[in-house]
Amino acid sequence: MTADELRRYTGNSPLRVSKDAKYTVTVGGAIRLEYQESQRVRWMLTSDDHPDLAEMVNVVKEQVNDGRRGGAFYINEFKHVLVPDGKGGSCYWAGRYDDKPLVFEEGSLTVTPAAPPDLTPGDLWPGPHVGIPYVLNAGATDIRYEKVDGRRRETVYLSDDVGASAARDIAGRLGKVKGTQGGRIFINEEYEIFAPVGVAGDWQYIYLGPLGESPWFLPPEEFE
Repeated sequence: MTADELRRYTGNSPLRVSKDAKYTVTVGGAIRLEYQESQRVRWMLTSDDHPDLAEMVNVVKEQVNDGRRGGAFYINEFKHVLVPDGKGGSCYWAGRYDDKPLVFEEGSLTVTPAAPPDLTPGDLWPGPHVGIPYVLNAGATDIRYEKVDGRRRETVYLSDDVGASAARDIAGRLGKVKGTQGGRIFINEEYEIFAPVGVAGDWQYIYLGPLGESPWFLPPEEFE
């Protein structure tokens, strides 16, 4: 891929998220996850099981970082691999990765983006905090994100894609757990939805449930 072939992602691009809300490719080509087990316990986990994914990210990183490899990336709910541009703009598209889930193991600890079978909405979310951020509207009637294109910012609502009734149904379901005041929610590559609750510096993440059969935002056609 050359600089002329770099493609800006036209869907939801994460802009400012915490360190534990993204994956990283190390200089050695491993996938790293910063896993915040609690406010006092943090793990730096790595996996060497995804060389194709690491190379996919590095092809873009070399173009945007003057030949340097490694750095942050995301996998969204459509399995699209997104690489931040490092300047606060929309991400670059790196490809699609659905080979196998990212699983991190250290001793008896196993961290995976899939929810445990016995997890129910309202439970603490035990998985990684990596996910794509959306906003649950106040009143839990819709879900939105902001699309950034240079200096242009556009708010995109779920109801634009699926209709007001369907958007209200899933927003209401999530709001019963998150709270009708709304706020930031995340969806990961396994279609699991979770959200931070609490106050700054003392966040906990709770499980809101799987996307399941609920209608969702449409992926950008040009990347399908």
